[in-house]
Amino acid sequence: MELIIKEAAVDLLAWLGVAEAEVRVKRDGSANDPVQHFDIAIACDSAPLLIGRRGETLQSFQHFLKLLVLKKLESELAGEERAPRIALTVDIDGYRERQVEELLALAERRATQVQESGSSIKLPPMTSFLRRAVHLYIAERYPELTTESTGYGARKVLTIQKKC
Repeated sequence: MELIIKEAAVDLLAWLGVAEAEVRVKRDGSANDPVQHFDIAIACDSAPLLIGRRGETLQSFQHFLKLLVLKKLESELAGEERAPRIALTVDIDGYRERQVEELLALAERRATQVQESGSSIKLPPMTSFLRRAVHLYIAERYPELTTESTGYGARKVLTIQKKC
């Protein structure tokens, strides 16, 4: 599976005009998970173009990569069996990693404020990937606090609050 994902990423990058890129694929999670998770790390000189404004191009790249991988899997399986469920997380030149680190630092500051004031605090809108990172971080480090996602689509926000 890793080889199929890597080939699909290289093909997509070539189609976008990125000839020189290092692509690494790592399976994340258990073999028993119903959804197979893969982390794809890409290092290249065209990172700013592939990341785009606020990571929007990166999100699109990730979406197209998943579609391409699923298409390759379907053609390889040739109708013999159903393609496995997969989840891909693409990081280009450490962008997502830095984004998560910055967001968790913000979540840490806001969690401390919630502890001190008792008032709930909303974080700015973010992707499901980032919301999940904050949910897990707060749950692990602040057992007396809880998080809740509200809103729809790109406007979905996360609220940190004290448990009742």
